Amino acid sequence: MPGGGGRARGCARPPASNGSSGEGSGGRAGLKSERSSALNPLHPAAFYRLAAEPDGYIIGLALSARVPAKGVVVSKHILDRWVAADPLVAKVVAELEGDEEVRALLEMSNVNAVKRLGYNDHGIVHARIVAGASMELLQLLTARGVEPSSLAQGTARSLDDVKLVLLLASYLHDVGNSVHREYHEAIGSVLAKDIVDRVLAKLLPAPPRQRVLIRQEVLTAIFSTAMGVRALTVEASIVKLADGLDMSEGRARLPYKLGKVDMHSLSALNVKRVELAPGDTVPVVVSVYMSDMAGFFQVEEVLLPKLEGGLLKGLVRVDVYGPQGNLVASIS
Repeated sequence: MPGGGGRARGCARPPASNGSSGEGSGGRAGLKSERSSALNPLHPAAFYRLAAEPDGYIIGLALSARVPAKGVVVSKHILDRWVAADPLVAKVVAELEGDEEVRALLEMSNVNAVKRLGYNDHGIVHARIVAGASMELLQLLTARGVEPSSLAQGTARSLDDVKLVLLLASYLHDVGNSVHREYHEAIGSVLAKDIVDRVLAKLLPAPPRQRVLIRQEVLTAIFSTAMGVRALTVEASIVKLADGLDMSEGRARLPYKLGKVDMHSLSALNVKRVELAPGDTVPVVVSVYMSDMAGFFQVEEVLLPKLEGGLLKGLVRVDVYGPQGNLVASIS
């Protein structure tokens, strides 16, 4: 969430976004109860109390974190509002985008993924989309009392530490493609180590042990983006899901133009918009809008496995809308 990262400090408020998201039924697994928070006033869930506000926001009272009640579109601009609102996000993004090694790795990742294999973008645009989506997911989840694993287990000291984990893992999760598509998540977790060490040395004023703990949380999140690997933390689960959310606005357009005509490219061309919004019975609602039901392949083969491969199942609902704007499926 934008702003200060301490457990009881105020947070900057990112601007509102337009959009809409359907509501329906869903589970509440993983939500912290009022009773458990009250028994332990230092529990992070104790700092998230929700109240409706007339201007269309939901506010986490103690942190003053404003969660847009309407949908935030997952697009190439999703990170921009966080860079504008949160000084830490701005610093991390500036550090990564000013790093020549990071730029070269992402460039080479696209050479392999797009030009040699005909896949969709795995470069800087995708990195920014995943980073922005991760920030949105963090805000929606924590506003409903979902505790990041690194805070619960003591590897992080504040929400700023959690944001560092998410931003670095999201931005660097595909750098392994610069070597090869096969095992790129494992390769990426190795390639990212020195980069993460560099960034943390500049941005995290903490003893070496603390920086190592945060670094390892970043690396496990990168490794866990692999389809066959189960994410062990809330943070890794967020990055994994955020990776799967980048499927709209014809993100397969370039491979399609290069001659990649298969179910993956055709289905992706039919996913017109993806939105994130708070739910009534779950913290997060993902709304997927399609121009043709062929786009459902992306939901079934990419998005749902990413969701089911982590700790967010029961906390996220996926609503799918057909060409006429009608709700055709609600999956939680």
